Amino acid sequence: MPEAINSPAQKQLAEIVERQRVDDSPAIYAAVSLRGRIVACYATGKTRLEKGRTAKTTDLVMIGSISKGVTALVIAKLINEGKLAWKTRVRDVLPELAADFPSHPALDADFTDLLSHRSGLPRGNEHEFLQATSQEWRKQYVRAMFKKAPLGAFRSGT
Repeated sequence: MPEAINSPAQKQLAEIVERQRVDDSPAIYAAVSLRGRIVACYATGKTRLEKGRTAKTTDLVMIGSISKGVTALVIAKLINEGKLAWKTRVRDVLPELAADFPSHPALDADFTDLLSHRSGLPRGNEHEFLQATSQEWRKQYVRAMFKKAPLGAFRSGT
């Protein structure tokens, strides 16, 4: 981390991010810019849970996708409207997937687990389905993830 960033803003950012972190938290990277200059940056958690390397502000990370944030926002909105609950499980909202993969441990993951990256689902290859429509792509992508072996034991936060 550059020395110039050592400031009250740096301390405040670290405190804010640490309040969000839980044990075995995936990496969290945060930066604050003011008038085009970074005034604070912070990293915490593990870059890969299975490898256990601590995140650093000097790590190179992909920032090209906002889908996780948008997904979290939509889920939170549906929960706020009473249509879902944080403890709603994958098997409850995707019964056809549960029928095809009845013993997959990720089916018992709830929205808290999914949004905390604790479901055990492996990473996918997003280029596999580029010719499909977005709705069909999502269906194919989810099915492909359930065909792969889980990365590890399902770690529910409950």
